[in-house]
Amino acid sequence: MTIDDNNRLSCLCRPLKGVDNRQVIQIACGDHHSMALTNDGQVLVWGENSHGQLGLRKDHPGSPSAQHVQSLSGIPLAQISAGGDHSFVLSLSGVVFGWGKNSAGQLGLGDTTGFLVSSCKSLDNRQVIQIACGDHHSMALTNDGQVLVWGENSHGQLGLRKDHPGSPSAQHVQSLSGIPLAQISAGGDHSFVLSLSGVVFGWGKNSAGQLDRHVPTVVNRLNWKKTVSISCGAEHTATLSKGGTVFTFGSGGSGQLGHNSFRDEHHPRVVAELWGSEVSQVTCGSLCLSLWICQLVSKSSFSIRVFCYEYCFTRAVVQN
Repeated sequence: MTIDDNNRLSCLCRPLKGVDNRQVIQIACGDHHSMALTNDGQVLVWGENSHGQLGLRKDHPGSPSAQHVQSLSGIPLAQISAGGDHSFVLSLSGVVFGWGKNSAGQLGLGDTTGFLVSSCKSLDNRQVIQIACGDHHSMALTNDGQVLVWGENSHGQLGLRKDHPGSPSAQHVQSLSGIPLAQISAGGDHSFVLSLSGVVFGWGKNSAGQLDRHVPTVVNRLNWKKTVSISCGAEHTATLSKGGTVFTFGSGGSGQLGHNSFRDEHHPRVVAELWGSEVSQVTCGSLCLSLWICQLVSKSSFSIRVFCYEYCFTRAVVQN
């Protein structure tokens, strides 16, 4: 969805102003703002700025077109991540920068004061290789395999003890120590990690069955599925297996699970409509599921032609 020239919501795919002639290599979406990372290291942001989530000056009203976060210029970047109303970037050297809403300490600064772009103090002297943002919590994966979490813990989304009040500084999820990990993903109020061996662990809010337990534990129904990728939405989750099989579970009220219904799924269920498709990537939005499918068109001794397209599941509501 985009904003047209009259500031109206548009459900049509259109080129985004401010990104023309730029090579975008990553995108990330929060509740009311979006981010892009270009091949020359620029961070572009657009959308609402009510909590400083764009990383522009404090009184910036927000923007329907892409704006450059100049305070990050010259810093080689590896990843971007957008939360509910906060944002993070990860530098190639493993330094994490965050900005935006900090009411629950989701910026990891050690307090709950809102800031413009600032390095995450509680991650100093750690080599971070991945970051992930939820609605009011954040996660990081370090090069020595530690999962660090901070922010709100009202639904156990930090994976710490059940009565933990939350934290404005990074905390180690010790129950995952010693498990080689490949990926982290933060949902609205739930979290997931994927081990190098393909085992999926989840914790946090479970009102719609978006995970199996409220504390870090194995999602048993995904054992032996050779999971290679995970993605969390607001209240749903999707996983991708080595052979291209997609499983979804959690809230289905907007059709985001892809099961041709609006029912919740309390256990991982195969998206049957995708049987036989070579799915290469799966991503959950707040109330949608998006994935890339690639098909071999032709193959010869000189070349391979592959056709890729995006497939989406959601319920569209259009207002005149």
